[in-house]
Amino acid sequence: MALKEKTDLAPQLTVKHHAFCLESKELAEGYKAIEVFNPSTQQNQTKYVKLFSELDGFLDEIRWYNREHDGKTYSGLNLTVRDGDFVAQLDLPTGKRSFDTFLRFAENLDFNLPITFVAFKGRDDKTAFFAKQKGETVKWKFTKDNPHGCPEPRKSRTTGKWDFSDTTDWLLERLLEQVCPKVEAAASARTHDAGASAHLKTKAKAVGSAVDADDPFGVLPDDDEIPF
Repeated sequence: MALKEKTDLAPQLTVKHHAFCLESKELAEGYKAIEVFNPSTQQNQTKYVKLFSELDGFLDEIRWYNREHDGKTYSGLNLTVRDGDFVAQLDLPTGKRSFDTFLRFAENLDFNLPITFVAFKGRDDKTAFFAKQKGETVKWKFTKDNPHGCPEPRKSRTTGKWDFSDTTDWLLERLLEQVCPKVEAAASARTHDAGASAHLKTKAKAVGSAVDADDPFGVLPDDDEIPF
């Protein structure tokens, strides 16, 4: 996995600065200081970040959030990505390219297989975001040429601007209804399989050297029990 760090808390990652970004309130080992513009204060501020190009693992959960803080509304998707004992939380806020992109390709993911999420500098100098499985880029399910029922954005007659609200709302509902149950089912199956594997390993260890290596659970009959 791209983010193999020992930590007591799941890293909270965002997609920005042409990478997966881990932020710190102060300068720490592996972090660097960058100057960013804060639109709320209209001033530059210093942030301490650690950047990663890839995030690998199984997608265990997709959670939609919509909350208020200090008079502002925050909404988006929180993805739980697991690789063994390592867990990371990937935040995809609404209104960001990563959020819209994920809605487009999520339905084409195989949640029984690990996923490699990739972030990099796009042609327009903005942060691009996509996913790979089995070494191949996961294609968008919903495109302009093949919308699969997704409503097209509307252009305002008065402002001339494009309104994507109906498109985004439809894609989000589709994700919550069609994709999230598949993610939950796949994660549940992995947990069950892991539990069964642990049970078998424990049983085999308990048997120890008292049985033959070809019969670790002692289920084969003894020589004098074989009828021929």
